[in-house]
Parts: sequence; structure tokens; C-alpha cells
Amino acid sequence: MPTVTTGTFFLARQRSVETATGPDGQFRLQLRVVDRQGPGITEPYVVVWRGPAAQEWHGQHRDALVPGRGLKLRLVNPRTLLGIHAPETHASVEACDLAPLAPSWQPTNTNNRPAATPAAGY
Repeated sequence: MPTVTTGTFFLARQRSVETATGPDGQFRLQLRVVDRQGPGITEPYVVVWRGPAAQEWHGQHRDALVPGRGLKLRLVNPRTLLGIHAPETHASVEACDLAPLAPSWQPTNTNNRPAATPAAGY
């Protein structure tokens, strides 16, 4: 039985989304994400999703994949390896969905403000 981990991860600041075609001809979506474990504590992950489902999902959500965006991931066989600056965990993606936007990420509509009312006496 493979090791599975699930949770909300956040797209990294640099090189967070890369696509390619693997040697087997399959679409390959690589995401650099971080697991925020507490104030100032993050753990980097490099996760790969292969195949037509990954390609379709990427096509639907490409514009939303910006640094800091939350993703709900189900990862298979996570393995921690030595990275360039720090250890990083590598895993395969079994399922991926966009996490709901935090209130600070919600778009604001400045056109729907109530009209200003004139001060009394004018």
C-alpha cells in the first residue's frame, strides 16, 4: 500500500508551474508548492501530475495558478530528497483542486459602492 498525504499546499514564488511532455509522450505538470506548517515554517515540495487528466485540469485552471494560490492535493509516495538549499519532498499527484480563496484574495468590486449622500444643509 503506497504512502498518501493530503492537505492544502501553496504554489511557490518561483518556477511554481512547469509543463512538458515526458519521454513516454504523456503531458507532465510539475508544481513547486510549500506546506505551511506554522508561522515561518514551510516545507518545499516538488509534485508531478502526468496524463490527460493533468493536461485537462491545467488547461481549465492555468490563469489561476499564480504564486501563493492554495491547492488541495492528494499526493502519493512522498519522498524527501536533498535539494539545492534545503531538503524537498517529491511526490506524484493523485488528485488536485483549487482551494477556496482567502478573503484577502477575494476580488473587490469598487463599482458597486453606495452612492455618496450629500451632507445635511446642502
